Amino acid sequence: MSWDELAENLPAGRQSAQTVIDLRSDTVTRPTPGMRAAMAAAEVGDDVFGDDPTVNRLQSVAAERFGFEGALFFRPARRAILRR
Repeated sequence: MSWDELAENLPAGRQSAQTVIDLRSDTVTRPTPGMRAAMAAAEVGDDVFGDDPTVNRLQSVAAERFGFEGALFFRPARRAILRR
């Protein structure tokens, strides 16, 4: 499906291809100025040691939404595959 076809299937009032963000890969995605500002202002920490507040919130929200005691965030690719 082309981006134009995808845009045609968006809800009324959002039929602009400009509203579509390509998240296939970090090598394809072009962050908007708002995205860059959010990244620059984000709290950061080491998620390996449990110090990243964004990852901690994401895991808490995911666990709550899916009715689990806890959740783990795995980045895409090999690391997640190895955790099966």
